[in-house]
Amino acid sequence: MGVRKTELNPQRRTRMIDAGLELFLTHGFRSTSMGEIAKRAEVAKPTLYKYFPDKEAIFVAGVERFIAETQELCRVSFDRQGSTVDKIAGALVAKHKLFYRLVDNSSFAEELYSQSARLSKNQFDEFEQWLEAEISKILKDGKIKSPVANAKLLIACAFGIAKKAHYVEEIGPAVRLVTQKLLE
Repeated sequence: MGVRKTELNPQRRTRMIDAGLELFLTHGFRSTSMGEIAKRAEVAKPTLYKYFPDKEAIFVAGVERFIAETQELCRVSFDRQGSTVDKIAGALVAKHKLFYRLVDNSSFAEELYSQSARLSKNQFDEFEQWLEAEISKILKDGKIKSPVANAKLLIACAFGIAKKAHYVEEIGPAVRLVTQKLLE
């Protein structure tokens, strides 16, 4: 009889990522241990290590999931009926509201930003390049001059608005107004 390879359970993996993200947000990256993640996910520590070699891998898996969710929200906005402003502002608002709700309410936001830049820079860079290309395409289709330059400017403005927002509700109207004014 041959040795059977252990199947990795996707629901268990998701539970581990959720537990890790929750702990990173509430206790910070440095203060979170694999033991705490295993306990929160209700798995044995050796089981956690079958799925992830370390907490960095859990963090990266969480970032990858976040990027996939954000990209899907942007796609939905880009694909809906409406004006160029509606599509672009909708995507940028969705992106920043999701990020704001996830990270900015944590007292460890700066530490988590730093870890994201260190551990997931390539994933974020790829997403931002995709976002810029999609916005540029929509701008070009809408006959907007300098689509790439305008896409970069809109992305930067939305980032600044979200970073300075005190409440998530401030993001939508401000991003929409800036998008509308820049594209007039």
